[in-house]
Amino acid sequence: MPPIYRLHAARRSATRRQRNEIVALAGESVSATISARTPTGMIVTPSRPPHASLRAVDLVELDLDGQRRGRCWLEPSTEWPLHAAIYRARGDIEAIVHAHGPRPSAASMAQALRVTAMLGAGAAVRIAQHGVIAVGPTLRDAFEVARGVERRHVV
Repeated sequence: MPPIYRLHAARRSATRRQRNEIVALAGESVSATISARTPTGMIVTPSRPPHASLRAVDLVELDLDGQRRGRCWLEPSTEWPLHAAIYRARGDIEAIVHAHGPRPSAASMAQALRVTAMLGAGAAVRIAQHGVIAVGPTLRDAFEVARGVERRHVV
């Protein structure tokens, strides 16, 4: 098999693993937007996903400008600009978990830039009335950071 075909096969396999892991983590979460970096952008949970019935084919693949890259026709999470801004700013980040607060609101591009600046080189930032944004080198790492911050702030 020529090297380019092996590269494409490896990328498809990695994307398939990421999709399956996002579905598994979404099942552990009450309300979260989860994404993973891909070679062409990111995979993100859909807008208003039914976490209990989420399937790998329900995940939306976008480039970092919000253009669809895959075949899913569901709408991407309204939080995708926030995730894209963090991926642009942090080349070391491969996954983002945004655990929503009790009254989540959609992220604007201005808010995405503010949150990215607040996050800096850290692993998490808690935003009043919006929840926790946690990042990591893997989906599981980002999820555990978000879970840990949420546990420390439960009243």
